[in-house]
Amino acid sequence: MTDSTYAPELLVQTWFNTDRPLFLSILRGRVVVLAAFQVLCPNSIAGTVPQAQRIYETFEPKDVAVIGLHATSNITMPSARQCSKPSSMNIA
Repeated sequence: MTDSTYAPELLVQTWFNTDRPLFLSILRGRVVVLAAFQVLCPNSIAGTVPQAQRIYETFEPKDVAVIGLHATSNITMPSARQCSKPSSMNIA
C-alpha cells in the first residue's frame, strides 16, 4: 500500500483524555471507530456514546481503537428539530 491509500490524519485543535495527540498512522493495523457527537444535543450523546462504549468494552485495544469526537462552540449547532431525531451509528 502507498501512503495515499491510508486515511488522512485527523486535524484536531485540542485533545482531551489522552496524554498525547492521536495519529491514525500510529493506529495502523487496528480498526478505528470515530464516534462523532454534539455535546449540546442530548440524543446525539444518548445514541453515540453508549454504542462507542460497547465497542470499546467488546474488543481488545490491540484490535480496535475508539476515538470520540465532539463539536465545539465554533461549529454551527444543530437545530432543535435535528436534535430531536434519534441518532444512530452506521457501520459499513
